[in-house]
Amino acid sequence: MKTLPTPQELLKKATGLGKKGPDLLEKYKESIILLKEKGFNFTEIEKFLGDNGIHIKKHKISVFLRGKGIKKQTVETKENV
Repeated sequence: MKTLPTPQELLKKATGLGKKGPDLLEKYKESIILLKEKGFNFTEIEKFLGDNGIHIKKHKISVFLRGKGIKKQTVETKENV
């Protein structure tokens, strides 16, 4: 029979958990925006982040950038204005 965790063990596990998404993406927003400015699509950004240990779905990246006022199309940079 499986032993139940103590309340302290369960609290420790719960404390370490958190939803991925805006909080995680906020830490890497400069890199994500730079990739978008360079013409990367959301699938490519998802793969780039995943290759670097940040596993998050492209839909969450899209929603995050939309919340920052960045549309699906490539962001205008100073170079192409």
